[in-house]
Amino acid sequence: MTIHSDKVIQSVTRYEPGPLPLNQEDLGVYLNNELKRLGDVILNHAAFRLERSHSVPDRPRAGDIRYFDGTDADPLGSGVEGLYVFRKGDPGAWVNLLALDAGTVEISGASGDLVIEIDNNVANSANLKIRCDAASPRADFYVDDQVHITLGGQRVGILDTSPTYTLDVFGDGRFVQQLTVDAGIACADTVVSRPRFTDYAETVNAIGTKTAAFNIDLEDGNVQTLTMSGGGTFNIGITNALSSHSNSVTILGTNLGSCTASFKAGAHDGGGNAVYWSDGDDTSDNLMTASGTDVVTFTTFDGGTNWYGFVAGVAMTNS
Repeated sequence: MTIHSDKVIQSVTRYEPGPLPLNQEDLGVYLNNELKRLGDVILNHAAFRLERSHSVPDRPRAGDIRYFDGTDADPLGSGVEGLYVFRKGDPGAWVNLLALDAGTVEISGASGDLVIEIDNNVANSANLKIRCDAASPRADFYVDDQVHITLGGQRVGILDTSPTYTLDVFGDGRFVQQLTVDAGIACADTVVSRPRFTDYAETVNAIGTKTAAFNIDLEDGNVQTLTMSGGGTFNIGITNALSSHSNSVTILGTNLGSCTASFKAGAHDGGGNAVYWSDGDDTSDNLMTASGTDVVTFTTFDGGTNWYGFVAGVAMTNS
């Protein structure tokens, strides 16, 4: 193995014999001291124990390693004692590899990217783990300012070792400040407690023109528009009400009264559930307009077993 003497000389202590004594009587003491010094140098080489450096070299080369004292030798101006390596580049820069300060390990540099890279060339997973003793209350991943995490199409699990989403959190989460969401939130029929809404809207689903029996699906939206045509006799169903809960749907309908018994009192929807009107009218002909626009609301308090209809507006016009 080739050893570059200039790097070794500056990395570890080099043995240089002292001057020979003038008196032969002192040769024994001289030999004993020289053997001790030589033994220290060999120990340093074997363990690669770096001597503390009190000066920064004028012309370092890529790969040079120093243990700077952080005072007289402080290449980054941070006042941090530790292990430094000179990184190649134009211009090159010293990088602090290991700052010993109350158990803290730091990686810092003057500029550019600082990377912890796990080179995994085997079939099993590559893991970067932060371990703490069982008696320790927690292990913190702390960032002073900003952190950007780029996931190359992969997933991250928090308390979940097999995430199925880009971010899987198996546990409670808390946002102390504002949460900005650029897409929808799918709650999967779960509770959202104590909300205070500002500038909210409801989804409007356009059903289109219907000439035969059909269902209004609450999963499409709680506000729906439709047009009745053809003058037939058929029922309208309301589906996907949440079981054992209250649900409502508002319909902006055109020509609702043109079809016989389309919303007749006592009639049953496609699922066999009863629909009741506020005045008990069984015909509903006088409730909705044959040629015009009506606003009708249906609500249930038992998850869709019974629906209650309210005509909020008849023959609505803009005059």
